[in-house]
Amino acid sequence: MKKTWILPAVLSLSLSGCFWPFSGGKSHVGQAPAGSGISVEVLDPSALSGGGRVSFMPFSAGADAEAGGTLDHLSLIMLKGFSDGLSQGSRFVLVSGNDASGADIVIRGHIEELRTQGHLKKMASITVRGDARLSKNESVAAVIYARQKVPAVAGKMDQAAYDIGSAIAEKLSE
Repeated sequence: MKKTWILPAVLSLSLSGCFWPFSGGKSHVGQAPAGSGISVEVLDPSALSGGGRVSFMPFSAGADAEAGGTLDHLSLIMLKGFSDGLSQGSRFVLVSGNDASGADIVIRGHIEELRTQGHLKKMASITVRGDARLSKNESVAAVIYARQKVPAVAGKMDQAAYDIGSAIAEKLSE
């Protein structure tokens, strides 16, 4: 009895990368990159409903991000996105400098990750964590988390940072 099915089965397995003698026991299928997204979870809607004066402190370097010019630039672009997001009929007023001490809400956080990966197609990974706290009692009114994966070119990274800042303003203004 001929076993004609063996050759096609071996070929299909070896060509698909699943046949262990040729793949070293590892699958050649890479994991999909973690998704991008911006999340602002409002914990105390009543504290934000009245609006007020808000201070957005530029985000500093976190655990997996190196402090430097690029991080400082992206942090300021986030601040610009936040400012532009508030200027569209918001009940919040952005205060800075000497006026920041009188803010009702303070937004602080870290750029936890700022990493460039890849050889041929370089991608930048930006991860941000922060919160919006009420000044009077330091209670957390909102939690901020954002993860963006974009091509590692200045315009795309700037747009990702701007989008993060704008999304924070939009969510707090709802």
